[in-house]
Parts: sequence; structure tokens; C-alpha cells
Amino acid sequence: MWSERYARITRTRLEQDIFPGLGSVPIADIDPVMLLTELHKIEQRGSVEMAHRIRNHVGEVFRYGIATQRCRSDPSRDIAPAMMRPAPTKHRAKVDARELPQFFSKLAQDEGTAMSHLALRWTMLTMVRTQETRFATWSKIEGLDGDQPLWRITPDRMKMRSEHLVPLSRQAVALLKEIEAANVFRTAGNARLGKFLFPVATSKSEVISENRMLDILYRMGMRGKATVHGFRGLASTVLYESGEFEPYWIEVQLAHVARGVRAAYNSARYLAHRRSMMQWWADYLERAEKAGLSADRQAER
Repeated sequence: MWSERYARITRTRLEQDIFPGLGSVPIADIDPVMLLTELHKIEQRGSVEMAHRIRNHVGEVFRYGIATQRCRSDPSRDIAPAMMRPAPTKHRAKVDARELPQFFSKLAQDEGTAMSHLALRWTMLTMVRTQETRFATWSKIEGLDGDQPLWRITPDRMKMRSEHLVPLSRQAVALLKEIEAANVFRTAGNARLGKFLFPVATSKSEVISENRMLDILYRMGMRGKATVHGFRGLASTVLYESGEFEPYWIEVQLAHVARGVRAAYNSARYLAHRRSMMQWWADYLERAEKAGLSADRQAER
């Protein structure tokens, strides 16, 4: 099931780039050459990545057509080799794993607000996107009194528009206690603002801004060298290179999965495996932080 937003975007793209040339052709009569001709038009205006996205949209339509007996094949399936290749993805700048002890050392010396630091640490521990941290609510935190604490992120807060489950490590649970202690609105019983983990009364969104976390990195001299989003890339790199975890566990934890029914299924899939993986990641960060602080203490002697 597509979200309203995804359906609207998909329809607009098809109306602009596919319907003018193929909209009047019966779906069963469209062949690979006809489709490739329209996609080449998109490439010729410099929108190579968009051409590939639209090929995927068209493929979804044809697969539905096959399932409902409106057509017998998907002409988008085998034409990718005949299309221009998109430019390599530019990955977000990130802290290198070897730099983590030094990163934590600098973080301890930063004079930013407690909320900014807590939000950044939460983002690192949970491997989520910045927006998911910003709008996190207490009502979606489950099982803190048991041995399987969980953060349930609803589809409206996810880039892929499907529910995402984040197993919480011991360190994440401990951090939640610090977050709650710093949340004056929750302590005061303010239902409107207290529902958020990171509320800001003066913000139109009522939550912490992305820049608050990014400013920490800038003050640490990391402008252009690292972004908050880059910690997801760091986690992915470290987990893959450890050789301890199946690639699919990592991708599901990063919410790199398909939309719809499959995504909803995958949100819970491998949860037990991902729980141990997230604890391993939290322990890895903790060791790096201890190493950084230990180096500071030795330097002071």
C-alpha cells in the first residue's frame, strides 16, 4: 500500500514523463523499446537518476498489471543495462572509526546544551535519521521495565513510510533516564511539549532543530568533515566490517527496505538478531568513549 505522498509523487512523474508518449497505448502493447525511448528523453535533459526512478515506478505499475491480468510482462525489467548510469552516490561526510576516541574526547569538552548532546548521542546509539530523533515521543518507547526495550517509530515519521522498530541497548535505556531528567516540560506535566523526548518551546516544530546537533560538530572543528547523518554510515561500515552480522540485519536496522506490506513485515523481522547487534554497537561506542577519556586523563598527568 502506497502512502498518499508517494502515490502523488509517482503519479506526477508518470504524467510528466510517461503519459505524453505512452498514455494512450494499451498497457499490454507497451514493449521494452517503447519504454526505453521515453526514458531516454528523460536522460537527455540530464535527469539520469530520475530516469531510473521512473523506470522503477513503471515496473511497479506493470507488476500490478500482471497480477491483475491486464498485461503479461514487465517491459521495464531488462532495460536497465541500456540506460545511462547514474552518478555515484555522494555519501555524507562521517567520522572515521579510528577517530571515535578523539571525537568523544572533544564532545566531552564542548559547551553546548545538555539537550543537544543528548539528542546527538541518542541518534548515534539508535542509528536513526535526524528527523526521527527530533520528533521522538515517549509514548512510542516500550518495555523499559523488561529485558526487551523497544522504540516503535510510526510510518509518518519514517522516510520509507513504514513502521520501524529500534531495539534499545542498555546504554540507550540509561540515556533515556538522562533525557527524561533534562525534560523540564515532562517534569512539569506539560502534555503538549512533554510528549517529546527533545522539546523546544520556542520552535515552530516544538522540537529540537537539526542544526542544534550539527552545531556541536562545527564547534568541534568538523565542518565539512562530518554530519549527524554520517553516523549512520559509520555504524553501517563498522557493523559490516566486523563480520559479526548478516547484511540484511544491518539494512533492516537502517530502514533500507521496500515500502508497503514487505516493509511492515521487515520492521519486526530479525528483531532478536538486531537486538544483539544494537547492543554490540552500543558497547563499541562505549569502548571508544572510554578510550578517548582515558587518553585525556593520561595527557593531564
